[in-house]
Order: sequence, then C-alpha cells, then structure tokens
Amino acid sequence: MDITDPFLKIAGRPTDAGSFVDVRLARPDKQNALPGETVDALVDVFDAAAAGEADALVVSGDGENFCVGADLADLASEADEDPARIARRVQTLVDAVRSCPVPVVVSVHGRALGVGCHLCLGADVVVGATSATWGFPEVALDLPVTGYVVPLLTAQIGERRARDWLLTGRTVGAEEAEHAGFVTRVVPDDDRADAVEEYVDTFAANGKYTVSVLRERFAAGATTDLDSLRRSERRAFDRAFRDGTAGERIDAFRGGDQG
Repeated sequence: MDITDPFLKIAGRPTDAGSFVDVRLARPDKQNALPGETVDALVDVFDAAAAGEADALVVSGDGENFCVGADLADLASEADEDPARIARRVQTLVDAVRSCPVPVVVSVHGRALGVGCHLCLGADVVVGATSATWGFPEVALDLPVTGYVVPLLTAQIGERRARDWLLTGRTVGAEEAEHAGFVTRVVPDDDRADAVEEYVDTFAANGKYTVSVLRERFAAGATTDLDSLRRSERRAFDRAFRDGTAGERIDAFRGGDQG
C-alpha cells in the first residue's frame, strides 16, 4: 500500500492464521489530533485495502490516547474558507470505513473523541482498553455532528442513549460503552493486541465472499435518503461557523492547547 503521511504508520502484519493491514495514528505529541490531510490519507488507506491481500484492517494509535479528534488549528483555518468541506471530509471517512473491502477493527486506548469516535462508529469491531473513554464533544464547540452520527449512533445504542451522549457531549467509560453496544469488547490494555488478532484469525477462517456481502448489506442499511442527510449535515456545519459560535468556541478551546 503506497500511501504516505507524516502522521500515519502503515504495515502488513501476520497472525497465526491470517494477516492484517496495521494502521497506526502517529502524532502522539498532539494526542493524535488529526489534520485534514491525514484524514484524507486515511480515506485512501481504506479505499486501497484489497480483498484477498489481508483479512482485516486494524486502526490503533501511538502514545497515551487513540485520537482526540481533528486538529483544531487546522479545522479553524479550513472553516474560514469552506466549513462544509470539513463535513464532507468526515462523511467521506465514515463512508470509506464502512465500504472498506475487508473488515475494519479499531483498537482504542486512552481517549477517543470526535474523529476517533467516527472511526469506531464505522468499524466492524471495536476493541477497547478498560481505561479507554469515548465522547462526541462537538456540542461544546457549537458544531453539529457530521458523519451520519445521529442515525448510526442511534442504530447502535438506541435513541435515548444517543440523545444523552450527543446533547451533553459527556465522556463515556469503557464499561458503559460496551454495555450500550458501541464497543464490541473491553479487555485489559495489555490484552488488546491478542484480542485483535483473535478477530483477524476468525475473519481469515470464514468465507471472504460472505463477509464482504454482509458488510455491504450493513453499509447499505445504515441510513435512509443518504443524499439528503449529506446535504443537511453540510449546511448545518457551514452555518455553525457563519451564523453560530463555533469559530469563537474553537479559538477559546485552542487557547488551552490540544496537546
């Protein structure tokens, strides 16, 4: 896979019964806050994964946290030009995860926020450390969530929980996330690699055609009237900067520094 980005490490890894594409978010000094170009590169990684060359694609993070979201300095700069472009980027990322030719496993430790949660939202399997936390803090920045979060999260955890998580922006611990159905499996941090490889080996043993068909059906059934949802999310994101307080709130948050 010939994709390069300064904040991604990509390699092929063997397991006992199969293999996977190992994708690591590699900006630990910034808690793996991702600039737009890195999100675009991630999309390319998911699109380039070829069925038959690996049994799964695994995303994890270097340092103390999986991913604390988008790089706010980069986001603020882009928002000055075209806020809707940011919404399009996140939508494209979730689309790419869900339509990846091979199963996607996300391995989470530390914090997973914003884009970190979007990766989990689109994945087939989420393995979380017992100390991991998740959250959609966009509401505190006056940013309407994008990336089909409302329908996807509601489908995964139910409307009542989805309203709680999204309207408060609160942090959710591993036990709650697993109980709600957002996280597939919670294990001690030292056991995450073994748990991931168990899933890869299971995918390797199963029929690849049927796995691909099932994933297509899950992706197709995720939302209704997708084009309308895309347009609605982009308009809301654009207005958050042009008519709302998103820009001011991001500037204030950046004063505390992300990393």
